[in-house]
Amino acid sequence: METCSAEDEVESLFNKKFDFCNDSDASCHWTLPVFENQDENLFKFENSNLEILKLELNKLKKSLNDFDIIKWHKHTSKTNPAGYINDTLRNNFHPELCTQAWCKFHELLSFGNVIPEHALATNKLNAIHICEAPGAFISSLNHYLRSHFPKVKYKWIANTLNPYYEGNDPECCIGDDRLIFESFDSWCFGSDGTGDIFSRTVLDELEKRASELSIIHLVTADGSINCQECPENQEKDTMRLKYAELFYSLTLLSPGGSLVLKTFTMFEFPSTVLIYILCCTFSCVSVHKPATSKPGNSEVYVIARNYYGNNQCIQLLSLLETRFPFACEKDLDIISFNSLPPDFLSQHGHCVEKFAILQMDTIKQNKELFEKNWSTATYEEYKRKICDTAIELMEMRKIQKNQCLLKSGMLRGKVQSNIKLRPKLIGSFSQRHSRPDEHDKFHITHMKIRDWKEEHSNKVCWESCTDSVTPDSVNLLYGKPISSIKLSLFCDTDFLMELHKEHRSISKLKFNETVVDPEVFNTVYEIASQTHAKIFELELDVSHQSSWAKVFIGAPISSLRQIKRIRLGETDCSVGCSLLLASLIDKSFPSGCFRELDTKNSLVDICICALKSLQSGSAFAVILPSMLTRFTAGLVWILCKCFEKYVIIPDKSHAQLYLICKGKKDSSKLAEFVNIVSQAIKETDCDTALLQIIPPHVILSDKVFTSSLRQCNHYVLQNRFQRRASYTI
Repeated sequence: METCSAEDEVESLFNKKFDFCNDSDASCHWTLPVFENQDENLFKFENSNLEILKLELNKLKKSLNDFDIIKWHKHTSKTNPAGYINDTLRNNFHPELCTQAWCKFHELLSFGNVIPEHALATNKLNAIHICEAPGAFISSLNHYLRSHFPKVKYKWIANTLNPYYEGNDPECCIGDDRLIFESFDSWCFGSDGTGDIFSRTVLDELEKRASELSIIHLVTADGSINCQECPENQEKDTMRLKYAELFYSLTLLSPGGSLVLKTFTMFEFPSTVLIYILCCTFSCVSVHKPATSKPGNSEVYVIARNYYGNNQCIQLLSLLETRFPFACEKDLDIISFNSLPPDFLSQHGHCVEKFAILQMDTIKQNKELFEKNWSTATYEEYKRKICDTAIELMEMRKIQKNQCLLKSGMLRGKVQSNIKLRPKLIGSFSQRHSRPDEHDKFHITHMKIRDWKEEHSNKVCWESCTDSVTPDSVNLLYGKPISSIKLSLFCDTDFLMELHKEHRSISKLKFNETVVDPEVFNTVYEIASQTHAKIFELELDVSHQSSWAKVFIGAPISSLRQIKRIRLGETDCSVGCSLLLASLIDKSFPSGCFRELDTKNSLVDICICALKSLQSGSAFAVILPSMLTRFTAGLVWILCKCFEKYVIIPDKSHAQLYLICKGKKDSSKLAEFVNIVSQAIKETDCDTALLQIIPPHVILSDKVFTSSLRQCNHYVLQNRFQRRASYTI
């Protein structure tokens, strides 16, 4: 590969930018139009030059369709001149959350004049970070301030899709929750709990939090969506998101503030309008392509400085509010073509052309090298020189542990959430689209042979409950009702994703109705045989066949004494007993893989009955469809604390779980709390649900309980999955 000096290459790598020039002359100055006077027929416009560029770029991208994606990514990593910067920063300077996003933002901070002068002068910087997970921009900004402006006090608020809300799509969520886990109160997920930027409740909460800070100096918006399977539509597919970020930014930012917004290619007319809006609402606008942004992709960052303030764009904000959440293409019709000055259109065209040519040159070079053998030895040395010079230019410095976001160092620790990365794409683009089932079959096979650890293979391992629930452990959290479980802290989401795709077919699968896991039988039979008092079987509806009768098939029923079946709510339930059997597996509920959502109220009622009727030292056993949600896990966790020991057993024959507890302790305070939970559920409506009882960090800190829950959920869902996979593969 032909190379130039490291100094020249670094200068070009860190100088990929375009500055818009808004003439200060009043006759040429760009201003927002009077929106009601616009010609509705001029909202659609195609710049012929940009259209040619777009077609050329897409044609070049399509020429890669037959390249194996894994080999191609490996190859482009080798040819990336800035490829060593990330690892070198991580190893030599030990930043928190040192991701590629961290490096990109550090570049922008170093060379983009992002931080307003008045923030540095007052030693105070308040920032809002939109679509921020996992928090790399926050960490990068903190590191930059601590190493260059240590006196500046940095306060931040962030938003992202909530990785703990079970109804969110895991394809859109970031699994790395280390910062979220340790700084949950600094994140805004809206009153619906989703964190979805298209939910007005998120903006309402951010506005409230912003008012508490009085002034917002900086807003960053780094949102994107996965476009790997449709790269030619990346700009169009992300346009709605970009306009939502624009609306948030103009609403939240204070006069004189700065905005950093990620966007793509800017070929489309709505992108042209978005840039024009920024040029009319900020005094300085520039577009940057960081060196640590992969040179072959389409992302660029717009830096807009010195915001004129929302009082200067009231009409625009009013229009954006009526169009929010930009659900259809027509909602993006904000400014008509004839309202855009020719001077701006010319500059915008030059800007788009500059970055498109840079991208195309990179792809062409990578493609040429991919198709022939070339030696990387010389180029590796060249990349090291690039890295050293870049670090010198950015004036990188270490910061002390007490200057980190988290003094505990947790950001260098393990991810707490259970969201897995998306399945890696395999083969070429052409192969995946000519045989769409092949990738799914690969993933199915990969999942089918996973070796989940089974701790219950030989004997039941009772877990002890030593600590108790304190008032600080409790946090009732409400939000948008969950219609289906798409992610869970207590189960690998790759299983949930696959099962969700085939929800209907799963519900039709037949499960063994006679064989019961021997561990369940042995455990419950042993407890029942030792009791000398009443044994109740609590059913939701006694007209249905007893769920527990199947467990005791073949057992000497006489030795169990009399098992009395009662309906939930009957007065006999208040009479002390030694063993209470209950089931949430009922024919009145759907038989799909998300029955758990339909049994929330009944689970609370069963818990109340158990805590009320069981005498000291007694036992309790309940059949559950799953324990995937924060609500169920929290309630079960509280219930386990009421007993000396507990065990969770997966039943592979029925794809369900058994929770068995023994040695009931004094639980009057917990019983009172469960009653509060019951009342809280009754007070919710169709738009609001009780999502959480115990905060995730409290449950996840109980490693034994969390591990048991995850393993059993895995085992049950794997069983359901394998039955579906046997029909698929």
